[in-house]
Amino acid sequence: MTVESIMTKEIVTVDMDDSLDKIRGIFEQHRFHHLLVVSGRRLMGVISDRDLLKAISPYIGTLSETAHDAVTLKKRVHQIMTRKPISITKEASIQVAAEEI
Repeated sequence: MTVESIMTKEIVTVDMDDSLDKIRGIFEQHRFHHLLVVSGRRLMGVISDRDLLKAISPYIGTLSETAHDAVTLKKRVHQIMTRKPISITKEASIQVAAEEI
């Protein structure tokens, strides 16, 4: 069995300078848990929904939200993304992929 047989085919990428507000919207609209961060066609990193939740204020969208809380949505992807992600070709076996982790 290959990586291609189990991987997500719909790929959504974001730029390093995209705001966390934009990322939040993507996560709300799609059922993804991770987004690929690219510069041109080069993979630069990955950002997860958990990364986002750790980086923004828990008061966003509540009655307790302040201007300081709202500023957390203006942070940029490159500030919180995981850099140098491990990648593998789609033709690789699942076993090889598991060994790469």
